[in-house]
Amino acid sequence: MTATAYPLQWPAGWTRTPSWTREDSRYSISEGRARSELIHSIEMLGGDSVVLSTNIKLRQDGLPYANRLLPDDPGIAVYWTRKGRQEVMACDLWLRPWENMRAVGLAIEGLRAMQRSGATQILERAFSSFALPAGIPPRPWRSVFGFGPDEQADPGGLRSALSGLPPATSP
Repeated sequence: MTATAYPLQWPAGWTRTPSWTREDSRYSISEGRARSELIHSIEMLGGDSVVLSTNIKLRQDGLPYANRLLPDDPGIAVYWTRKGRQEVMACDLWLRPWENMRAVGLAIEGLRAMQRSGATQILERAFSSFALPAGIPPRPWRSVFGFGPDEQADPGGLRSALSGLPPATSP
């Protein structure tokens, strides 16, 4: 699997939520619990090689730093392999990464309910939508626009990268 945990690698073809429309969720869950329940749900579906991709900087042991600020982009994408296929789900609706982890975890639990009910054909059809497109590895958004992983992306540089527009000038 080519996905990395940091920085966030948003999956191709998944629409982003505009930052000004993000909200507080009603989830009351810690980051650690949201992460562990999400990974457990994927494993219960038969998934393995799980990579949780976020903009949360990680220590050498792969765990997040304890005293850090929330990232500007709270989106999460979780990549895994199931039945030989690479699959992905992503969410950026909520203000905090662990709320987005919880949302994806609950979605996976809904799919697990299909599996437990014996509706495996429906489950497989649902999962065909989560398969990564063949031959398109996920890329960090910063690299798509020509920025380094820790480089500050400014609006002028982003405008320039989009549609060949020149950087905006200040009034």
